[in-house]
Amino acid sequence: MSLPLKAKVSIRDNWEKPECRAQESMKKLKDVLGLDVYCEPQWQILVSELGSFWEDKGELVSSVAFFVHVWFEALTELLDDEAHEAWTDTVLTKVRELTSRLNLAVEVSENQRPSTKWSDAQLGFILYIPKDLIHQPAQYFGLFKEQLLECFEENRPSKTLPIHSTTGDEWADVGAEDREEEPAKPPQTGDKAPAVDYLPDPNTMPKPSALFQQAPYHLFVYTSASNRSCKIEIECSHSQTLEVLAEYLKRWTKTNVNRVDKIWTYLQHICCCNFEFG
Repeated sequence: MSLPLKAKVSIRDNWEKPECRAQESMKKLKDVLGLDVYCEPQWQILVSELGSFWEDKGELVSSVAFFVHVWFEALTELLDDEAHEAWTDTVLTKVRELTSRLNLAVEVSENQRPSTKWSDAQLGFILYIPKDLIHQPAQYFGLFKEQLLECFEENRPSKTLPIHSTTGDEWADVGAEDREEEPAKPPQTGDKAPAVDYLPDPNTMPKPSALFQQAPYHLFVYTSASNRSCKIEIECSHSQTLEVLAEYLKRWTKTNVNRVDKIWTYLQHICCCNFEFG
């Protein structure tokens, strides 16, 4: 079975072009690592196994390519961090023991969570793409870093005894040793604003009809209408969010001029509004 046309076009634009972000991040990783990097997703298999979650097969390919890009960026940041020098040496040793390049295999996860691990059998790392509709893989950047740091750790026995394997004698020893008291946590003097881990990519965000089903947070929209004109003002506590929103709306206000729903009516005029940075 051949790939759908949208999937083929998306592979060309989001994976094969030298200037696409996946190829650029692969080149960046190669420069930091000092070794060749190889990753060639089996698109036929990926589209077949993930196709039921994606109506638009072009967006499916774009999401997978985005996942690979995020994985490359996570690994590059770890390798470039002197704090993880020992871990970097382990990566280089593993790669050189099995092959002369760093390999990344892309497979489909058994659940709705992405993950990554090292596999001697695959001669490299494996990236598992979740069985879900994920438009913003950048949110898993931190998760990939954590899993990459843990992928070479030896399995350690659990310190706690499982209930189903204990006997009366074993329970007699539980709590026998003195436990160190944990220091009390100092009271928090005020709420600290959470750090922004990532910003969405306007090119991979879902259509307005799907996006507007979720309520925005800390985002205020004001509308005013007069004769033959409509003004929409948007306020947000995060200025970069407004920049992303502006790029997103520019993309969708020129796509389909035949839309007659209310969302489209608003979007037709929103490009003329003043984006106020609150």
